[in-house]
Amino acid sequence: MQSNSPLRVHLEEAVLSTPGGERGPTSREEVYGYWYSRPVNNYGSKSRFNTPHKSSTMYQEGGGSSKSVTAYSYMGTRKNDYHDWSLIITTQIIDETILPSDFEVKTGFETAGYILFEQVRGEKKVNADLTFPVYDDQGELLHNFTYTFPI
Repeated sequence: MQSNSPLRVHLEEAVLSTPGGERGPTSREEVYGYWYSRPVNNYGSKSRFNTPHKSSTMYQEGGGSSKSVTAYSYMGTRKNDYHDWSLIITTQIIDETILPSDFEVKTGFETAGYILFEQVRGEKKVNADLTFPVYDDQGELLHNFTYTFPI
């Protein structure tokens, strides 16, 4: 969809419909919570972070293009160093790939990323409908997109 003004997408309003029911998307915070609670090293330690920390990825926009700069530089010899480093990398991957619940697409730019939903159990070879609204910068509904695809 092309527009002369910025578009607003509210993914918290998205719905995945299957014969087994409807489900909303999984937020970034839920994904952080899942990965931060997992033992990720041989010591079985849990995350020392109570909330998601900011990744060191920066975006520079200009001239119709954007680029990302990522710094990977955390390793050491302490027991939790690998765990801490893996959480930094996990945070960067989540930040760079999973779309936020609410975002704006500026004129002349594109946005790409993943939307995660709860696992569809027991439903095989069925069609799913993904529906999400797109608003203008004034908050008016422009279009309610629906995509049908097999799962």
